[in-house]
Amino acid sequence: MTRKKTDPEVLKKIALHKVNNPDHTHKKIAEIFGVAPHVVRYAIEKYSQAIELMKSTRKGVYEQTKFIAGSYDDIELLKRQLNFCAAQLENDQNMAIANRVDLLYKIMRIRMFLQSVELESHIKRADADIIARIIRRFMPEASNDDIVKIYQEEYVKWANQVPENMKV
Repeated sequence: MTRKKTDPEVLKKIALHKVNNPDHTHKKIAEIFGVAPHVVRYAIEKYSQAIELMKSTRKGVYEQTKFIAGSYDDIELLKRQLNFCAAQLENDQNMAIANRVDLLYKIMRIRMFLQSVELESHIKRADADIIARIIRRFMPEASNDDIVKIYQEEYVKWANQVPENMKV
């Protein structure tokens, strides 16, 4: 019986993932990439140092960016960047108050945009904001999860009620 050899590019992606997410266990990384945990261990041993060195070169940064763009959801990336910006703002004690307030305002605007995008992806319609506003008119305390739940319940009711030729 011959062993199946794992593609070196996959091994590099595994090592890069571990460098970027040191809190992930080998088992979790194995599940993400669909390989055995021993393959993850081997990839980390073989490529981790090279990945760390790659981060300081232009080509390495490009490869890392290409990997991140292909392996993460846009919403997840935006959430990570938002958290990073807020943490960096918290750590910078020397920033002028006016700049701090301006950046906080921008972070809150991005957060509102992110919530809108998340809601739209859950409802899967371009008019998700309008639907959310209508629901919030009658339930001002409704969270995004509540809105998605209400929408899905009503959609199921509508789909069962509408004749087959009139469904979207």
